[in-house]
Amino acid sequence: MIPPRRAAPFVLVIALAVMLAGCAATGSASAPAVKPVPARTGAPYSATLAGVPVTLLRPALLAAKPNDRSANFLSFQSTANSNDFVRLLVPLTVCVAGSATPSATPGDFVAYLHSLTPLGATITNEDSISIDGVSGTELTLGGSTDIQGSIGQSQGDGCADQNSFGVASDLSLRMAVFEVRNKVVLIWARTDAHAPTAGFFSTFQKMLQTVTFG
Repeated sequence: MIPPRRAAPFVLVIALAVMLAGCAATGSASAPAVKPVPARTGAPYSATLAGVPVTLLRPALLAAKPNDRSANFLSFQSTANSNDFVRLLVPLTVCVAGSATPSATPGDFVAYLHSLTPLGATITNEDSISIDGVSGTELTLGGSTDIQGSIGQSQGDGCADQNSFGVASDLSLRMAVFEVRNKVVLIWARTDAHAPTAGFFSTFQKMLQTVTFG
């Protein structure tokens, strides 16, 4: 009688090889892809505005030195267009439309901005934002009419003073609103409403992500 062939060891080897190959394929497929972190570029600039420390990376599109600076206000002019600015403000007061006397800065500043829409302000592209662990709101602010002093004052002057900022029919503002150390902090980019500078808001968005409070 011819003894039966012993194929079991050979089959077992093949099975183990298939299992190992399957494990290797599964492991490589499940490995998470590593996404590169975009580099943050710009020259560091630090200031303290009304007791709130702020640091940012200034893009090359903005002048090396502020064109205006006070205890609670900071402004950088664009090197490409003299009508474009990036500004930071901790408003001391605001001017309610129709009033020549400044009022206390509202605590809920985003709601306050929305209250200006019946008066001619326009708010679009509103989104939530978080930088340096601080949550805020980002929006585009414009208007069909001028509302002097409605954004706030950098000094305790009148509503029509040069240190007073408001909604303007010829300007478009991309603004971020935060509350830091119980104070309203506004950061915005300004360009012409009818002929906006291409890419200026995009540059502002990248700069905004470099801001830290502290």
